[in-house]
Amino acid sequence: MSNSTNQSRRDLLVTIAAVGLAAAAPSSVDGAATNDSAGDLSRRRKIAKRLRVNLAQYYSSRPLRSHPTNGDEDDIKFKGRPTYIANYSKGLPHNEFGEVDFAAYKTLLAALESGDPDRFEQIVLGALAATEKRGNRLVRSAALRGPGKRFYRAHSERALVSANSQQMRLVNPQAGLAFDLEGPDSHELVIPPAPSFRSKEIIGEMAESYWMALARDVPFIQYSTNKLQIAPAVKDLSAYTAFKGPKTGGQVTPDTVFRGATPGDLTGPFVSQFLLQAIPFGAYRLPQQVVYGFKDDPVFMHTAADWLARQNGKDPNKNPESVPAPKFIYRGRDLANFVHIDELFQAYLNAALLLGAPPGRGGLGAPHGEGNPYDGYVFDLATRKPSHRVSTQLGFGTLGEPNIKSIVAEVATRALKAVWYQKWFVHRRLRPEVFAGRIHFHKKRGYPFDRDEFAKLGTVLDAVEKYNKAKKGSGLFLPMAFPEGSPLHPSYGAGHATVAGACTTLLKAFYYEDISFLDLEAPVVVASEDGCKLMNLKEKDYGPYKYRDLAPTLTVGGELNKLASNISLGRNFAGVHWRADHTESLKLGEQVALQMLRETVLTYNEHVRFTITKFDGNKFILDNS
Repeated sequence: MSNSTNQSRRDLLVTIAAVGLAAAAPSSVDGAATNDSAGDLSRRRKIAKRLRVNLAQYYSSRPLRSHPTNGDEDDIKFKGRPTYIANYSKGLPHNEFGEVDFAAYKTLLAALESGDPDRFEQIVLGALAATEKRGNRLVRSAALRGPGKRFYRAHSERALVSANSQQMRLVNPQAGLAFDLEGPDSHELVIPPAPSFRSKEIIGEMAESYWMALARDVPFIQYSTNKLQIAPAVKDLSAYTAFKGPKTGGQVTPDTVFRGATPGDLTGPFVSQFLLQAIPFGAYRLPQQVVYGFKDDPVFMHTAADWLARQNGKDPNKNPESVPAPKFIYRGRDLANFVHIDELFQAYLNAALLLGAPPGRGGLGAPHGEGNPYDGYVFDLATRKPSHRVSTQLGFGTLGEPNIKSIVAEVATRALKAVWYQKWFVHRRLRPEVFAGRIHFHKKRGYPFDRDEFAKLGTVLDAVEKYNKAKKGSGLFLPMAFPEGSPLHPSYGAGHATVAGACTTLLKAFYYEDISFLDLEAPVVVASEDGCKLMNLKEKDYGPYKYRDLAPTLTVGGELNKLASNISLGRNFAGVHWRADHTESLKLGEQVALQMLRETVLTYNEHVRFTITKFDGNKFILDNS
């Protein structure tokens, strides 16, 4: 049974904000604006100030938080000096084995420790042309751009130092130092240490990263029958001592492999309905088809030369392009292509549009949560009849659809600031592609892996070596979905996962989570085996899926959780994140959203109560009573 947590205005010491201005203000006379007298405005100003001050006092009165790390940065040494082989260093100069230059890494640490914006421009990068470096400083002159050359940005996570350069930029380390004026400061939120380089857990995580790459092109609907990638993957992943992916009866199965572990993740098809059904966007209706990717489904960074060039930050000069045939998301590669160039709140704004629009415009017409004073909704499971709150008003700028759409995008930037602090200033975890390089060079370098657990990698390493050779690569490098591999920022936590956790938590607060697709009389769709069509199960069964079985089990809350995992683990399918990045970053995003909601409820004049099912299954209740 779920636990319940209640946070009210009294908890935040903002008792004055509970006094409604309407009760204290005189009626308007002769057409004058209500609450427009000097006394009314003065009183409101005092309440607004007290609200902000008391919230700031609330956060500053809490115990200081510590941020534990796994210790890899200091503990792994050679001849008494840190090697930084277990930490993020992509974009800096490396030796032939992909081990970072010690002095260059120190320039990164110096910038992070100082917080001085100028010091970040002194970080030594790895693939800069000589004309673009003066000592340890980058030269920022118009001449470097060259005549007639455009500024080059492949997408939001990838840009060059200049048009004459092949050097990719580090991605926004100073975001971790930005402040916010709503919710807790980013440095107040904590995630546990990432699995260490020497741990058993990281070996299981690496095995999953390899298998996800090998199974990237297997249609999800074929997982139960695929013998070449899925069957060996589930058997192999079940053998790792500390692998934390979802299991049934202690074993990884075709129904659990590569999925998340939140409520709803293991129910029904792999892909959330919110990533498949067409989006009603005002007068438009937009099919959710992947139209940008890479032709002929290539893999990247599966040779030593290519791998090392990317570690030094050299741009691959290859970008997403129009694919020959648009596809619905039907396999891991499509999830990877989606999360390569998406706007980080895109999937959740789409979900809000689908939830909020009526069925006549292609939406679900999902009801708002029961704590919404205008149209809160309770579904009586015994009578199977809806019960709506009766009101003289409709929510709009507050507690209505415009409020919901805008706040979903708003929370994304707060989530990014929180996770960027964890990435750059706390954990600096290496990416899976780097760990794969350590495995490739292990015989020459003797890295400190857990010996017993490392021995279990034989099956997947044989499969990777054969796969790379078949793709005209070599060795044990992780076959990547993106030409640049992972972006130039540390792995832990994950930006996509943190934003996913934050945005879906807000959607679960505003909409009634427990209503099923059967209750909504909504369609349930799955992508065909080739991704070219959507199969509507209300019209015809497809594969193992039947509408009468699925529709009662698929709920709004469960499919939102699945959406969060799809987006987060789409990055894992690409090879750029670990299992722990996904799991812990969803929780970090959830923290961001819940804290933001604690303040948001105080700003409403209406009586409001939000009930959210957290990712651990427990209920969290917020109100302004």
